[in-house]
Parts: sequence; structure tokens; C-alpha cells
Amino acid sequence: MDVDLSQLRALASGQFGAMKITTPIEDFRADVSLTHVGDIHLFDMRTPPHTVDRNASFIKPTDPATYKLSLQIEGNSSLTQYDREALLEPGMLAIYNSHIPYVLNYPAPQRSLIMQFPAEYVQVSPSAMKRITALPITKDDRLGKVAIPLFEQLAINFEVLEGPHAGSLLRSAIDMLIAVFSEELSSDGPPSSEVVERAAEYIDARLSDPDLGPTIVAEALFISVRHLHSQFSEAGQSVGNYIKRARLERIRRDLANPNNADLSVKEIGERYGIMTAAHLSRVFKTEYGETPREFRKRILGA
Repeated sequence: MDVDLSQLRALASGQFGAMKITTPIEDFRADVSLTHVGDIHLFDMRTPPHTVDRNASFIKPTDPATYKLSLQIEGNSSLTQYDREALLEPGMLAIYNSHIPYVLNYPAPQRSLIMQFPAEYVQVSPSAMKRITALPITKDDRLGKVAIPLFEQLAINFEVLEGPHAGSLLRSAIDMLIAVFSEELSSDGPPSSEVVERAAEYIDARLSDPDLGPTIVAEALFISVRHLHSQFSEAGQSVGNYIKRARLERIRRDLANPNNADLSVKEIGERYGIMTAAHLSRVFKTEYGETPREFRKRILGA
């Protein structure tokens, strides 16, 4: 169905609980499909840029205890929960807890599938689920190779969820997702501090590579992408967020250096793997509250 912003707000809040939805788009239109099988709900949406904020003021003790799964189909998004940020590209998914504040940011037109299911379906301890939430799952992971194509098929074949076995299919998919994810999180490997330290050292030395990401880092450390993500999670951060902030910190340092006054903002960004001025301006302002040019002018007075 085609909906405007007020209709999307009503649909999303009715489906997932009270939340704030904002957008920079004046004529906001979204294409939304809804279905449910028992108490499992699916929400397929194509939208312009917008942000979803379910902060603590919206969460009531009487709200149903549920988890949500977000599968990115087209475009990009970021999911923030427990001070972790999962950057989702097409073919990636993440799980999050509806009783814990979260923010979903969709910076450009996108399509995603949201699945909501009761917390009682998850046979994993709350502490283990806290480690699992807001971690990106990719097709490079052992889990992702199986789980992501399944959820992608659900997104494009809603009609298969109308048969008598639909509930069992969805429950099996959720069980597989949680079980294999938990198994990989508990797999043996170097202590978290050692993995994070080695990964940070590798990342810091290669920020100029625009393709630098979790897969490249994991391969260099001879560990799985899943283990890399889990170790960063235990340290209270995400791989993608570490790379982004490391780049921005160095760009900010170079912008404040008078010796770099002859270099353009774009040239400084390229030093650290951010290849377009528009993208740099956007992420820099999100992180620091001002654009690179505004920061440089304020610091250098020119």
C-alpha cells in the first residue's frame, strides 16, 4: 500500500510500539506490505530517507516483549542499540530488542524487511541475546550463507506465508538464526581484548583503503567475520563504527593542521578512504555537529 508519513507513523507504531519517525523529505511516500502468521509479524517497506527513534520515553513495562529482525534488501541503513551501531548494506541483517531503546537511520531510498517475534521464541539467555543484538550478519558468515537467502525469499514471496505450514517455517527460521548465531558467539578464539587490539592495529594502518571492512580485517587476522564482530561487541563497539570513527578522527586532525591548508576537504578525505566530499560532509556532520568546511573555518579562522 502507498502511505504518507502520518500513515507510516500510525502503521509502525501500531505494529511495533510507540516511536518517533522523522524525515527530511517534504512529500514523503512509502510503499508498505504487511502480513502476519500467528504472533510473528512482517513489514516490507520501500521508503525515502527517514529515521526511526524508539527511545526510553516510548517504552512501557506493559509493552509485549519482542525481538525484531531487520533485513536490508536495497539501499543502506544503520541500527544503534546498546551503544553499538550495525551498518547494514543489501544482503545483511541484524536482530534487536524492542524493549531496549534503538535508532534506525535510513539515509537514502531503501527497501527492508522487518520481522517481529515474541521474546519467548528465543531459547537463549538475556545476556547472550545482548551480545547478539545490533550485530550485522552478512553472507560471508557461516550463518548468513543459509539464513539471509531464506529471509530474502520470505521478503519477495509473502504468499508462501499463507499456507498451513507457514508458522512452522518462520519458527524454524528464527530457531536456526538464534542457535547458529549463539554457537558462533561462543566459539573458541583469542580473548576479546587481543582480537580487538590486533584488529585496531591492522585497521589504523590501512584507513586509506576505501574497501577496508570486516571481511578484509577478519581474513588478515585468520578468524571468521562472525568472531570478529562478536569480539568487538564484547568490547562495546562494532567493527564498522570503529573504522568510521578512526577515519573521521584523522580527517578532523588533518583539517585542523595549518600545514594542510592547501589541501581540499576531498583530498584529506581520500587520504583515509572516504572518496566523495558529499559522503564525508554527511558523516562528519553527524559525528561532530558541523561540516568539515565549517570545522576547518572555525579552527583555522579561514
